[in-house]
Amino acid sequence: MASVSRRNADWIILAGINLTVPVMVNWKFHTGETSRTVALTSAFVSLIFLNATLIATIRIRNRRSGQPTPLGLLAGAICLALLSALGTAISLYSISQR
Repeated sequence: MASVSRRNADWIILAGINLTVPVMVNWKFHTGETSRTVALTSAFVSLIFLNATLIATIRIRNRRSGQPTPLGLLAGAICLALLSALGTAISLYSISQR
């Protein structure tokens, strides 16, 4: 079985976080457990804190091993978070609540 490099694993985790939050928030809204405003607010707050925590963890790990944190990863995290937030907002306003 092929091993995954540390950099690829970082991207996989980053993508997983930014895909999971919108799916869960939209699911909670669609089932009627939350209102649209609460769902949107919780999604934005979750995306900010989860991405910030992940980037801080990656930076600490890289600093300990003497490697620089790639700027592409930081830019990618910001872009993925913005796309995820935009997708969440669009989907919350396009689906109906049960």
